[in-house]
Amino acid sequence: PRPLHGSEAAALEAMGGLCRVIDPLGIPLGGVAPFAPAPPTVFIRLTHAAYRRGELHDRLNVEALHADECWPYMPHLTIAKMDSEEESQRVYQEARCRWTDCRCSRRVTIEELTFVRQVGPDRWVDIAPVPLGRRLAHTR
Repeated sequence: PRPLHGSEAAALEAMGGLCRVIDPLGIPLGGVAPFAPAPPTVFIRLTHAAYRRGELHDRLNVEALHADECWPYMPHLTIAKMDSEEESQRVYQEARCRWTDCRCSRRVTIEELTFVRQVGPDRWVDIAPVPLGRRLAHTR
């Protein structure tokens, strides 16, 4: 989340231009972990090639998209966000057990980002997909 420096259309255009020259990212998944104490969130760590996701973040944090962030950037896949630390710990324990037992692939490919607009507390709407390595699909 970030305030825009200029119009939404300019930010989307900048994002599309930057993403056009960035290849899709293959990222191995790590273990389940919690953010604590705030915000109470459970996530899956990105391992090894996660530095590429960090590089992507840094490349996009420019011009109309630039923001000084209140949290250090940590590449991850969010599983759930809860209202309390107690609930977060319960969900973390369950997710950790299920992830340990899961025999699915431990790798994801990020082929596109989604430009979103915040419409309320913890509420977002998708504005446009932004593909990596090719032209912007469409805008609203």
